[in-house]
Amino acid sequence: IDSLKSNLRDETILVSVPISTPELGVVQVLDEVSELLNERGVAFMVDATTAGGWVPLDVSLLKPSLMSLSPHRFHGPKGVCLLYKRRGVSLEPLMHGGNQEFGLRAGTENAASIVGAGMACELLKRDLQQRIQNANKLQSQLLKGIKERIPFSGLMGPLPGAGRICNQLHLVFEGVEGEALMLMANVKGLECHTGVSCVSRHLENNRFSKVTGLPEDLMRSSVLLSWHAGHSEADIQEALGILERCIGRLREMSPIWESIQSGRMPSRLDLLPVRF
Repeated sequence: IDSLKSNLRDETILVSVPISTPELGVVQVLDEVSELLNERGVAFMVDATTAGGWVPLDVSLLKPSLMSLSPHRFHGPKGVCLLYKRRGVSLEPLMHGGNQEFGLRAGTENAASIVGAGMACELLKRDLQQRIQNANKLQSQLLKGIKERIPFSGLMGPLPGAGRICNQLHLVFEGVEGEALMLMANVKGLECHTGVSCVSRHLENNRFSKVTGLPEDLMRSSVLLSWHAGHSEADIQEALGILERCIGRLREMSPIWESIQSGRMPSRLDLLPVRF
């Protein structure tokens, strides 16, 4: 909040804050942000594209001017988004030429995706608490398995709990290249992600390192694991087995891992708030 206060200027008209980001999984507490921006007369946009579907959202409490969600995060179709606009907030269209969407966006609507997004929201409203409870259980099970089966690993962001989103863990495995682990795990049936989200074709870690103060080599040794409402404890156990085998194989081939084990190179995991 202090950083936000120091960055507000007289000409600031909008502040957008993500509820959560994939790299750290932190769930932001937005009450104080909303209160500050309301006092300053600055529009408040809540970016719920990652958190939507996995944390309770109530616009009457958050009081955002705008809020964005991605239905594919909670089993809706890809290629369509949701934008909440508080009554009285005016927007200037970016695409002109037609009167669709009340004049806010020209062009024919993707009706099938819009219906799919609406249905995903209906199902979410009915099942949200059950989904969160199941995701929390799977998160704890995965973290427990990592601690027991894969030494020299660490966690980006806080431990599971109220301060962390329930459907992901961003893990660091020392002595392993994240990209190599991702490719090997993918071949064996485990989908995972490495690098900074929303960046394709190359690994770009400078932004993340600059913000967190963590060295880039830790980010290059990380993978992001996430799960959805259909996953089970059996899926988590299968994922743990794939990770354990892949990491073991990669560490056997890694000169960095050999140097860490022999003591010639210090472990970098001490830089993380949580290590195993």
